[in-house]
Amino acid sequence: MISFFYENKSQVIRKTMQLLFQDIIILVNVFKP
Repeated sequence: MISFFYENKSQVIRKTMQLLFQDIIILVNVFKP
């Protein structure tokens, strides 16, 4: 149970990081002169 929770948490963190990365790329493209 505990290990499942930790695996789930790491997946959520990974997804969040991917989304943040996409947002950063979009922002960079928008603000590029």
